[in-house]
Parts: sequence; C-alpha cells; structure tokens
Amino acid sequence: MGEANNFSVVQARRRGRDAVILIDTALDAARLAPRYPYLLTVTLPIRHANAQGLCDDRESERLSDLEDALLAPVDRSDYRYVGRVTWNGVREVLLYVADPERCARRLASEAFELDPEEEIEVSVEAEPSWATYRKIVG
Repeated sequence: MGEANNFSVVQARRRGRDAVILIDTALDAARLAPRYPYLLTVTLPIRHANAQGLCDDRESERLSDLEDALLAPVDRSDYRYVGRVTWNGVREVLLYVADPERCARRLASEAFELDPEEEIEVSVEAEPSWATYRKIVG
C-alpha cells in the first residue's frame, strides 16, 4: 500500500456508552473510497466486559490476537483496515473493502475455523463516502 499508518486512541461516548476507538488518522479517504466503497464490520464479543461494556488489557490482547488471525488469510489488497471500536460488550473491527461478498465469506469461514463457538458477526454496508471513518476522525 505504501502508506504510513498513524493510529490514535480516542475515548468517546457512543449511544450513551463508553467507547475506546483506535483509528488510523493517516488515511486519505477521498483517494481510497473509490477503490474500497463498502464498510465491512467484524464484531467480536468481549467475554468478560466490565460495567462500562469495556475490557481489561488481557481481554484486549485476546481480541487483538483474534483480529490478527481472522485477517491473516485475507489478501491485504482486498481491504483497508481503518481501526476498531470497543464498546457495549463488543469490539467492532472496521474495514473498507472492494469486494464485500468475497471478504465477508473469507472472514466468516476463517472465524468458524478458528473457533466454531465464538460468536463473530460480519456485516457489510455500502459506504462509498466513508462516512463512518470521516465521522470518527472529524
């Protein structure tokens, strides 16, 4: 890809709940949006969320490892990783993709292979303006 990453951590409120957002602020949405017009969200459940719906460092590490394992077999040119939102008992991994059906199918297959009992959800929506990303980075 040739682009540098610049991840920022933001503490925020989302629908009245605490949220911790990790977002790559170095992405050029205007340039990337035509190539990756779909937002694919991978939702990973937090096993032991605290009262605020967040997780401790150990659980965060588990989720990060799971995220890495899910994405490892997906061709890096098929998506742009923009970040993740941890809140309300889940971690939502945000990717913009070129071919949503192929990526969603690959991620769902990988999730089942990693742990058929893990309740991982994959959702896709057309988002050619990168509205979610733009809202987070301001």
